[in-house]
Amino acid sequence: MDDEETVRTVAARHLESAGFDVVLASDGRQALEIFRKRAEEFAAVLLDLTMPHMGGEEAFRELRKVRPTVPVVLMSGFSEEDLTGRFTGRELAGFVAKPFDRDTLVVRLVSILKDRAGA
Repeated sequence: MDDEETVRTVAARHLESAGFDVVLASDGRQALEIFRKRAEEFAAVLLDLTMPHMGGEEAFRELRKVRPTVPVVLMSGFSEEDLTGRFTGRELAGFVAKPFDRDTLVVRLVSILKDRAGA
């Protein structure tokens, strides 16, 4: 989920080219609505931090209420170090800095999913 159409489109193309099925949402409310209906279908959620209507932190909390074990990967233009404190102890699965390229996004997501499968 990301409020920027370009980011959503680019991320979807990158992930689809790697074989992932992708569901897009433009903000936290829309993403949560979709997730509530289909929670068990998702291998992971990519979540932008700054969005209208429902920001990333609130969306993260709500996603966890629906399915506590879903891996959530934060995407942000802020650095990972800047955000560490905001998600400490919340079991954030990973972080991808924006802007990202295909390899960075795909390798990070595949790594997270492999780690989760092995846990």
